[in-house]
Amino acid sequence: MKITFEPKEKVVATYLNHRVVTDEPIEQGGEDSALNPFQTFLTAIGTCGGVFMKMFYKKYNLSLDGAYLNQDCEFDDHGMLNKVVITVHVGNSFPMDKQNALIANLKVCKVKKHLNPDIIFEYKIEQ
Repeated sequence: MKITFEPKEKVVATYLNHRVVTDEPIEQGGEDSALNPFQTFLTAIGTCGGVFMKMFYKKYNLSLDGAYLNQDCEFDDHGMLNKVVITVHVGNSFPMDKQNALIANLKVCKVKKHLNPDIIFEYKIEQ
């Protein structure tokens, strides 16, 4: 991974021929043209879950129409992540007898496994 610097507060990571650009808010000297590094980190948690959700739906030949994840994060008094709530909107045709299997599949996420084990993960299913 190579980290380079662009004008103002932009920082770019190039890894395996992909570029991730980060920026800072205007009030911190940036242009607010991209997520900041911490926001980028938080998206890794959600998108990892999304990858495993898509794999689950593909395995069971389920439609992703109307399906999506919402991720809400809670922080302690020091600004440290202490809870992640993932609400799984399963879409219109999801067989609810598979909800436990879907949640188990989301928990396999490699990003989640690298986090502090004290961080609480809560999963909710909504139709």
